[in-house]
Amino acid sequence: MRTYLLLFFLLSLTLLKAQDLTTDAEQAASFIRGKQYPQALKILNGDLAQLSAKAPEFTEDQLMLMKARALHLNKEHAKAETACNNLSEKFPNSTWKYKASFLKAHTRAARGDYEGALEIYETEATRLFSKTRKDEVAASLMEFAALFAKAPAPTDLDEPKPDFEKSYALYKEVLDLQCSDKTKEQAHYLMIRMSGHLQNWPRVITDSESYLPKYDPSWRGTMTSQERLTFQKNITENPNNIIGKHRSEVRYRMAEALHRQNQRPLAVRYLDELTKLMNSNTIE
Repeated sequence: MRTYLLLFFLLSLTLLKAQDLTTDAEQAASFIRGKQYPQALKILNGDLAQLSAKAPEFTEDQLMLMKARALHLNKEHAKAETACNNLSEKFPNSTWKYKASFLKAHTRAARGDYEGALEIYETEATRLFSKTRKDEVAASLMEFAALFAKAPAPTDLDEPKPDFEKSYALYKEVLDLQCSDKTKEQAHYLMIRMSGHLQNWPRVITDSESYLPKYDPSWRGTMTSQERLTFQKNITENPNNIIGKHRSEVRYRMAEALHRQNQRPLAVRYLDELTKLMNSNTIE
């Protein structure tokens, strides 16, 4: 019994020491991961220099970015932008200031200032384009494009209307980046959707005819093409057999655009082909 009590006492001491080893900075980071932003801010609203001194793995500028992020996630967007500015002013050579710039852009977008957000993005993108961080650029482009295409709620009378043309242009920029095929496929598909919102049917057709050879292995060219007439398989533009997630919908959108352009017989032929492919499980 004494041995059991001694072991229990030693274990309790070990756990208490482990808790003491957890710094306030680590607790703040844990709160953010757990989406407990008010609790994180109770810590991060304190003296960040002292927090950093007690937790050397967290630099003061890093803690400033953590605070800005917690404010943004807690929907205190104006305060988050101020925190980003404070970081850049106090630590002009910080490696975290670039992330703070992108966060600042997101705080503006969250308040409906999409133009202001895009202005920051374009400044930072110039820097990123000169390096090998294409995926980061692509992700930011996609996020901002989605913001421009966002339709406000009926009660949000002050929110700007969707700008599908600007969203289209941003998605198109992604195609010029050396990013993943998955990201490019998503951007290409969303270009087609933006053109549909604009009722720009000729562009829907053109972009669909560009999408399908790249992302649909079952595509055999347009109905009047040489590839279609000679039954040539799609191997020239899709040698790696990439299967686009949206290939069936793109076929449908192209047929819809042809129908709206009064090319109904051609639209019906594409829809018949899509139906046959779906019935044979060649395409989903």
